[in-house]
Amino acid sequence: ADFSPYAQQLIKDDPTAVWIYTIASHGIAMTKGVRALGYKGKVFWSFEAVPEYLVDQAGGQVWGASAFLSPHDPEAAAKVPELAKLLEAAKKYGTSSSISVGTTRGWVMGIAMEKALKACGFPCDKSRLAQIMSNNFTIDTRGLTGGPITWTKDDHYGCRYLTMYEAEAKKEITRILPEWLKFCPGDEFYPVK
Repeated sequence: ADFSPYAQQLIKDDPTAVWIYTIASHGIAMTKGVRALGYKGKVFWSFEAVPEYLVDQAGGQVWGASAFLSPHDPEAAAKVPELAKLLEAAKKYGTSSSISVGTTRGWVMGIAMEKALKACGFPCDKSRLAQIMSNNFTIDTRGLTGGPITWTKDDHYGCRYLTMYEAEAKKEITRILPEWLKFCPGDEFYPVK
């Protein structure tokens, strides 16, 4: 599909950066569209929406925000034992698709389910499981996020932690935000430089 009309609208005022938060195929097409029209500024993705391994298809350079470590982050793989376990499992058992931030998110969901099912015991009915997971249920993400995740009756995430990556076609990605940004329910938003 030709995304030129949408790309033109995004860059008509020559912004410093363009944030493309959409499904993967549209993220790639929009990135190609703005680059084809000569846009040289920064293009931001959410790596949870458009996986980091698709940067090669979009061409050029992309910055990606993420609430989870990327399995393509060579520094994190060396420093976070749980990410090393994820990578080893992917290598051992294989996968029909590329691993990504979404894979890390799935691994964290597995950590949550393991803890919840152990707490529930066997047999475990769905109402008891829901009660366990909505009563200040907290998991240690083992370094795969910036901190723990807590579920309550009214909040199914708790504080969120975000990091940022720089990715360029045919190159390894680089984490450019070494400290996690923390946003909790009720926090006021502030500009990120």
